[in-house]
Amino acid sequence: MDKVFVRKQLENFYLEDVGYSDITTDNLPLDKNIQAQIVSKDEGIIAGTTFVKELFSIVDPTINVQIHKRDGEHIKHGDVIITLEGSGKSIL
Repeated sequence: MDKVFVRKQLENFYLEDVGYSDITTDNLPLDKNIQAQIVSKDEGIIAGTTFVKELFSIVDPTINVQIHKRDGEHIKHGDVIITLEGSGKSIL
């Protein structure tokens, strides 16, 4: 897969979703670091984790991304898939 193409697509998706401002996070006092987890709501096969680090490097390269489940792995309800640490504003 072409990394340049993937990064450009992720940048486009991000700008489409957030635009140049996000009214919710712009009005929250989230100038401190937080930890967040992406947790499975159901069972299934995970897909898309290969793009998470690249996506968050676009949003904020200082965010620490830990991937606990890789693409193709079976997941069940309650599994922690990804842990994020960094700026609350960037993560939200």
